[in-house]
Amino acid sequence: MDPKKKDLMAQKITESRAMLVKENPFFGHLAMQMKVAGAPCGTACTDGSRLIFDLDFAERLNDREIQFVVLHEILHCALGHCMRGRGLHAETYNRACDIVVNSLILQMWHCTSFTVDGKIPGHLTPDGQEGRLFNAEEVYGMLVKAGRPGNGNGNSEASAVDRHDLWRGIADPARLKDIWNGRIKKAAESCGSQSRP
Repeated sequence: MDPKKKDLMAQKITESRAMLVKENPFFGHLAMQMKVAGAPCGTACTDGSRLIFDLDFAERLNDREIQFVVLHEILHCALGHCMRGRGLHAETYNRACDIVVNSLILQMWHCTSFTVDGKIPGHLTPDGQEGRLFNAEEVYGMLVKAGRPGNGNGNSEASAVDRHDLWRGIADPARLKDIWNGRIKKAAESCGSQSRP
């Protein structure tokens, strides 16, 4: 691993998380709870405890794109996507999860589209509704029913942001869920105490 690229990636992600803390303290708090790692994964991924970036991918992204990817991974963890989906077709479930989180980020950022590494992350269900209106299993059912395990409404690439293959290797999903429930509670308490006069 190239030390210069590794340092640059660490700096970009640190700055992105700091900006997230300022813009959205709740998700910023959650982002700060995760370790950052580099690996040749092509894009980014999470195993529920680490934010993992491919160095070449991170190098191509601007600060806002890095922030999108960090939020994307945090939402997968906070919504329990990494701990669910057992027994479902992996590619279809992954795309359903991405459609949900991408739609949530677009809503948070008050925009209708965004580009990461030259690709538009998918955010619509097969019938053109925003993914945030549904949970991942509901979107999964829509994709299966529509015969589209692909990218949801053909509008873009749902998985342009990350990979999910590490999710299948999570040995104790129930324990990871408990960890994330604790992190979410602490983030909510921290944000609540910051907003009090």
